[in-house]
Amino acid sequence: TDIRYPCLRLVRDGSEVPLSDYARELRLGPHISQDWIINEEVFARYNLGATIVLQMLQHCVPAFGDSANALEQLFNANIQLSCFITPPTAQGFTAHYDTYSFFAIQLHGSKHWSLYDRTPLLPVRDDRESVNEWVPVPPTCELTLNPGDALFVPRGLYHSAKTSVDPSVHMTVGIFSPTLLD
Repeated sequence: TDIRYPCLRLVRDGSEVPLSDYARELRLGPHISQDWIINEEVFARYNLGATIVLQMLQHCVPAFGDSANALEQLFNANIQLSCFITPPTAQGFTAHYDTYSFFAIQLHGSKHWSLYDRTPLLPVRDDRESVNEWVPVPPTCELTLNPGDALFVPRGLYHSAKTSVDPSVHMTVGIFSPTLLD
């Protein structure tokens, strides 16, 4: 009941829902923050088609921290655990690429994934979309994940996902490539 932005955020149809739509100011003595999440507003936006994104779970839930630490040892990379809760017939993010590779693990419902071409160069952590907007093209691969299925998406691969008539919950295990500084 005390998760704060950016550990919880909402996205719908490729755009982030403004924080002011589901959070309010919290004052504790001299401390003021604008990120106090209002649960009722989160679920109201969810019912209107917004995806709830719980990110950096390894910092919020001790058991996820233990899992992330074990995965970091296994992959020799930084790990970020996230959960995406998407309502029926909805899409949180439109086609995009991420600057890290990840495993998507379907926990509940199903999600239809479209995979497209990858970026010309593998992006690194600080790379973002170029000034040239992505031009939609037909997917090179389409598949549906059901509970228990997993999908590996390498960094730089354009992808999008939509739910069916049922809500969907999937986890991602983000694998951030080590840099020279790491």
